[in-house]
Amino acid sequence: VMKQPVAFAGVQPDAGAAGARRLMVTLCGVRHLPKMDGMFGKCDPYAVLQWEGAEYRTETVKNTYDADWDQGTFAIDVDDVSRGTRSDLIVEVWDWDAASKDDLIGSLKVPAARVSQLFAGALGSGGTEVMAVMNDGKAVVGHDKGRCEVTLRVKVCEAPRAFPTMLPSEGARGARRLLLTVKGVRHLPRMDGMFGKCDPFLTMQFDGVEHKTEVVKNSYEADFDETFALDVDDVSAMVRCDCLFTVWDWDMASQNMASQNDEVGVFKIPAGRMVELFQAPLGATGEETMIVQKDGKAVVGHDKQVCQVQLQARLGEVPRAFPTVELSEEEVSGPRRLVWTLDSVKSLPKMDGMWGKCDPFAVLHFEGIKYETAVKKSTYDCEWNESFSLEVGDASKAIRSDCRIVIMDWDAASKNQEIGSCKISAVRMTEMFRGKIGSAGTQVFTVLKAGKPVVGHDKQICEVRMNVTVCEVPKPFAHIEGAEGVTGPRRIEMTLKRCMHLPKKDGFGSKCDPYAIVMFEGQEFKTDIKRNTYDADWDEQFNLDVAAAEKSLMTDLMVQVFDYDMITKNDPIGVLTISATRMEELFRAELQSEGDESFAIISNGDPVVGHSGQQTVVNLRVRIIECPIAFDEEEKKEEKEEEKPQVDPEAKREARKKRIAKARALVREKEQEQKKSWWDEHPPTVIADKRGPVVASDNSFHPDMEVVKPEKGMRVEEVSVARSGVAG
Repeated sequence: VMKQPVAFAGVQPDAGAAGARRLMVTLCGVRHLPKMDGMFGKCDPYAVLQWEGAEYRTETVKNTYDADWDQGTFAIDVDDVSRGTRSDLIVEVWDWDAASKDDLIGSLKVPAARVSQLFAGALGSGGTEVMAVMNDGKAVVGHDKGRCEVTLRVKVCEAPRAFPTMLPSEGARGARRLLLTVKGVRHLPRMDGMFGKCDPFLTMQFDGVEHKTEVVKNSYEADFDETFALDVDDVSAMVRCDCLFTVWDWDMASQNMASQNDEVGVFKIPAGRMVELFQAPLGATGEETMIVQKDGKAVVGHDKQVCQVQLQARLGEVPRAFPTVELSEEEVSGPRRLVWTLDSVKSLPKMDGMWGKCDPFAVLHFEGIKYETAVKKSTYDCEWNESFSLEVGDASKAIRSDCRIVIMDWDAASKNQEIGSCKISAVRMTEMFRGKIGSAGTQVFTVLKAGKPVVGHDKQICEVRMNVTVCEVPKPFAHIEGAEGVTGPRRIEMTLKRCMHLPKKDGFGSKCDPYAIVMFEGQEFKTDIKRNTYDADWDEQFNLDVAAAEKSLMTDLMVQVFDYDMITKNDPIGVLTISATRMEELFRAELQSEGDESFAIISNGDPVVGHSGQQTVVNLRVRIIECPIAFDEEEKKEEKEEEKPQVDPEAKREARKKRIAKARALVREKEQEQKKSWWDEHPPTVIADKRGPVVASDNSFHPDMEVVKPEKGMRVEEVSVARSGVAG
């Protein structure tokens, strides 16, 4: 009695085996076949390899008892060797018959446990095994009375990476575009009942965007030949998401409800491999056949073949939006503005039934804010020619979100429908905000939906035309200019008219309870509270006064908007700031100059976005007038100060030194002569200023002492006083 030998003993185990692996199985040949084809014939053998429901078949060798199969190598894969496999590896040997059903000669198998061990073997190791063909539990005996045997060879390999010809290059940087073409799918399973086949389509998901092919009806083999563009802003950064492909069987909607489409299977290109593909040399191409899997196993088609999808890949550069807008040669910081014009759209698709066309409008999304154009009724080509101002507080900081333009179809009775969209990456938006002042560009963008160009009613690609200009942010009330030689008191009548597009602040069923506080040069004014509204109309006037318009201001003008809460602390919504420099210019403007302007309010460096997606703005009106009699007392005080005789600073310092020296001498003398007094039990500290009065730190004082409050700018020195009657 002996142990049964282990199949493929030459495959050495690998303790650290993990991840995907491939096992190359070769059906080398068969020997000692029995006579199967009558008196004058021999045998026409072929073999079928079965694993996890899939079948792999060799070619047929005619009229022989010993066959060698030239095309008998097949690849079987697992996603994770640590999980093993539950499927035996079975090889069936058949005799082909031209006129009748093929005859099974016998079979052999490698148990699932041993197959799992083979997948976990050392990479590159392999082995050859001669295995007996069995039928009904007995060895098949050949025509020569020898035992019928099949020779198998296996080799453990790494799972091949997709598109092996596209290797990463060193130093790849910047934006890249990967064009993935879905050529077709083969060997689909039956999905649609007894008389149907399959209605396949494929979706591709990458970086949160889904791309979808057309549906091919009633077929086991579909040709899509559709190309999708995948873009990254910087190939030197890691791609953090897989590229996932899903094969679906489309199902027609029933009268009552839509039946859900059936998933046929999936496959993916891992994120790590996507990084390498994006870093390949520009122009690199490749082709790959991917196996469709479901629940970790290959999907087996109607013909017992593994379901496969053919892909093509090509790497190119991402076309840069508005290439005529160039970076400034100098370092750019501070506020900047892009004036964005949505010019026109053409070749729109038919959206409004049999007799209608399309009612297009555009929505521009940037940094959480929406800007909408007007609706153009019943047209396939329209011109908006509407401009919007996109602003950043500091152009030196990177933009965090893409700029997205969505083309919509307006519907009177139902929800508006999205036609498609286009976008400009956050990286390119950052570059444009740092562009040269005055530089501009015009570009036509293809409108995309689900990753594919939108095709219009005339079979042309739908396109939108846009213009952009780089500008400085204009100063507040730009038409009001400061005048030269302006002196004396001035007043700005500031009217806080309204605040529009406020955000929702007060929970379910409530809106916002806004009020505003205006702060300027120590003055503070507060508006009334407007209850439960998104648009507050205050129309309240405040007077901002200065005593001398020729003098510099110390603080900016700030308008803070709050949401009032009855029980909890009021919530800050945002703030509007006008710089002290600009306020100086306004105070020095011509009398009766006035202006009306709306300003965005800012929170944490970003514009506040209201409940409707619009930017929250405050509307101010200013008028410059003469200041009524307001600063007479201050002017008189200043005149008195100017009339006081000036004292030599050096003489003042010498007099002070003498007073301090005299006080210290008195202290030493009194300590020796005087008896214990009340001051010995309560020793205070006194502060002597340049004029002589003293202050006790514990607020206790002798009637002979003069106690005063120190003033700002007073030079003081601490001295100890132990006896009464001593002046510092």
